[in-house]
Amino acid sequence: MNIYLAQDIRIKHSLNTCKQTYKEYESMLIPHKGDFINDSAFRDAQEVEMVVLDLERNACHVHLKAVELANHDEKAIEDYIDLYKLHGWKSYPDC
Repeated sequence: MNIYLAQDIRIKHSLNTCKQTYKEYESMLIPHKGDFINDSAFRDAQEVEMVVLDLERNACHVHLKAVELANHDEKAIEDYIDLYKLHGWKSYPDC
């Protein structure tokens, strides 16, 4: 099954400053809400907030808890995403 991990990177206390990252995996293991997932991009395992199964497409969309940055500079989000990209993640323009 295709597993699509997604995680928002945002500035804490800001609704307008957000980017979404994602990474694709192939796995027979389906995560559940409350599970923790580890990836080479993460300092610590990240919590699964929502899982959506798309059985017609043999896909599982996994939404991880958002990363909230204390720095109020939008460049901090870009730096964080650049780090994720070094580990095979991609990003959407905005959340």
